[in-house]
Amino acid sequence: FQNTKDTWAAGEDYGTSSVQNLLDNTSNNVYITGVQLEVGSVATDFAHEDIGTTLQKCQRYLHRLSKGDGTGARMGISVGMFYSTTYLFSDWRYPNTMRAAPTMSYSAVGDFVILDVDANETVTAIATDGAAQIDYAPLVFTHSGTVTDGDAGFVRFDVEHTGYIQFSAEL
Repeated sequence: FQNTKDTWAAGEDYGTSSVQNLLDNTSNNVYITGVQLEVGSVATDFAHEDIGTTLQKCQRYLHRLSKGDGTGARMGISVGMFYSTTYLFSDWRYPNTMRAAPTMSYSAVGDFVILDVDANETVTAIATDGAAQIDYAPLVFTHSGTVTDGDAGFVRFDVEHTGYIQFSAEL
């Protein structure tokens, strides 16, 4: 419902033809911020929350460990112990307690490598040793190398990959 500027008439005129039509194209974006929904008919003061508190709340539902950019940076994930000649056990602690026991997913085994005293070991599978807990995930990295039972190993992202390990406790 439009009318000519400065010539308002009786009726349901909501704007003039010079007003920007935000619905004329699917590429238009409308950004809204500072909205607070209330239950009931009484409005309360706006709740300002610092970003650290908001991040902690979000990390109860999802924690994603990633290198991100695919550059040559070497980013370590975890230190663990070799159990037999084909498994490395390592606990991963979440930055915050999860809402519930999460499920784990990861990008691809080729995105990870294990360093031991002799060489780089190729990761062939990643799993949890039993169910992931709300505070940590007991991780098992299967590899193709030959190592000594009881030695330490260091899991990291492979240099040229952009992998991730993710823990989700969504509703």
